[in-house]
Amino acid sequence: MYRYKVYDALPLMYRYIVYDALPLMYRYIVYDALPLMYRYIVYDALPLMYRYKVYDALPLMYRYIVYDALPLMYRYIVYDALPLMYRYIVYGALPLMYRYIVYGALPLMYRYIVYDALPLMYRYIVYDALPLMYRYIVYDALPLMYRYKVYDALPLMYRYIVYDALPLMYRYKVYDALPLMYRYIVYDALPLMYRYIVYDALPLMYRYIVYGALPLMYRYIVYDALPLMSQYIVYDALPLMYRYIVYDALPLMYRYIVYDALPLMYRYKVYDALPLMYRYIVYDALPLMYRYIVYDALPLMYRYIVYDALPLMYRIEYTTLYL
Repeated sequence: MYRYKVYDALPLMYRYIVYDALPLMYRYIVYDALPLMYRYIVYDALPLMYRYKVYDALPLMYRYIVYDALPLMYRYIVYDALPLMYRYIVYGALPLMYRYIVYGALPLMYRYIVYDALPLMYRYIVYDALPLMYRYIVYDALPLMYRYKVYDALPLMYRYIVYDALPLMYRYKVYDALPLMYRYIVYDALPLMYRYIVYDALPLMYRYIVYGALPLMYRYIVYDALPLMSQYIVYDALPLMYRYIVYDALPLMYRYIVYDALPLMYRYKVYDALPLMYRYIVYDALPLMYRYIVYDALPLMYRYIVYDALPLMYRIEYTTLYL
């Protein structure tokens, strides 16, 4: 007990050397009498209950090193005494319930690094405290129910990147917030029932690309809104029963190409809509009973070519053409 009383009389350079010889209960009392450079070294020799009390007596550069040696309940209290550059390093040592409270005290550049260390329930609350450029990086760490709410706070260029992390039911709602050039890319990620609703929000040049992803019942409805050159491309994606209806809307040069995609019963009806030069090409695709009827409409030079495609009972009638 006398060692403690004479401690302050020791020369400064010796106080550190005899510190360990002090009774445990007195080490805290004489701690401030230690030379500054030694306070960090003997810190772990302090009883646990006193480490918090002498923490502010530590040189600034050592406070983060001994932070993990603090009793858990005191780590939050001394957090603001840490130099700004070290707060990020000890963040994971904070009790879980306090991480949200000190989040705003972190340097801006470190907030996204420790974001995943936040309790799930607080991630949404501090999201707006993140630098704009990091919001998309931590987006997947948000609770599912909040992803939709913060979506509009994302920079425009990142909205496409996190789109698939949205709950399925919200993808339709934020679709119009996507940059125009990305809308067609995420189109297939939309729930089937919403694809038709957002179809008109697509740039005109991409509508034909996603056409096959539309629910079958809506393909006919949006067909006429397609650019003329794209109508031919998506023709085979039309429900069979509608192909005949839109046939006349096709550019003239494509009508013969899609002719075989028509239901058999409609081929005869649209035959006259074909350019004259293509009629002989699709002649074999006509139902057998109609070949004779349209035969006379063929240019003379083609009648011979399709003659073998005529039903047998009609060939004799035209035999004299080739004698």
